[in-house]
Amino acid sequence: MTTIYEIADYFLVESPISLTNRELQKLLYFAQGFYLAKYNEALFDEDFCAWKHGPVHSGIFHEYKLYGYQCIRRPDSKALTKSSAQILGFISSFLVAFSSIGQKNLIEYSHADIPWAAKYIPDQNIRITKSDLKEYFSKFSSFEEYIRISNEKIAFHDLIAARLNYLKDLPKIGCEWSSGNAEAPSPDISDVARKFLSGFERYLFSSAAIPKIPRLVMGPIPEGGISLEFHTNNAAYFNFYNHGELEIEREREGYFSEKKVSFDEINEDLTEIYQMVIE
Repeated sequence: MTTIYEIADYFLVESPISLTNRELQKLLYFAQGFYLAKYNEALFDEDFCAWKHGPVHSGIFHEYKLYGYQCIRRPDSKALTKSSAQILGFISSFLVAFSSIGQKNLIEYSHADIPWAAKYIPDQNIRITKSDLKEYFSKFSSFEEYIRISNEKIAFHDLIAARLNYLKDLPKIGCEWSSGNAEAPSPDISDVARKFLSGFERYLFSSAAIPKIPRLVMGPIPEGGISLEFHTNNAAYFNFYNHGELEIEREREGYFSEKKVSFDEINEDLTEIYQMVIE
């Protein structure tokens, strides 16, 4: 079997653009995943771990860390000239699809993948197994489908980032934003809504390879609080009130259900509540 170092050298030689350490790491990760999915065998034996900036192989990281954020110098010769036609053909088509995506998107793609999202815990560097990669990348019919879905995830991530900033500033709206007796959301409620929304994004990306991304609507509540609406084929409404109560409404095929809980009743694990959005 080829080693990750041989594949890395080949990538550095054959890539149409120069690569940084981070780009190389992510290309190796994607190549391993797709090769496992397509051929039911590993491209190389080494595994990745879930680091802060995505899947990382520590040996490759230390091999090229002296380059920092700069591009790595291309090796003088290829290391895979005697490899099988299967490997060389796969790498050729893979590099055409992935090498021009760019470091930022490569990192964000990997952050939206279940193998990393389900394993990442700060400073733990948990190993991502080959079975994790094979199961996940088998969900995609082609490189192009994966890239398309990943771009949709990134667009949703950017939307969430903008909405988190909006929620942070929402308490500054004052009490004159609506006619009648309106009340501004409190800073505490803003924090609760931001935590909920950020957690939902992580849950969404770690729950399915091809998630059902909802349309998101939000804003202040005249009674004092914040409303979050998630729309797919159905809808889920979450009203966070200043007095410490969460009102949940669900619409399924024209039928509505409603429940109210206090913030004290909400467990730190919000999985059950998040499932209401994507069911």
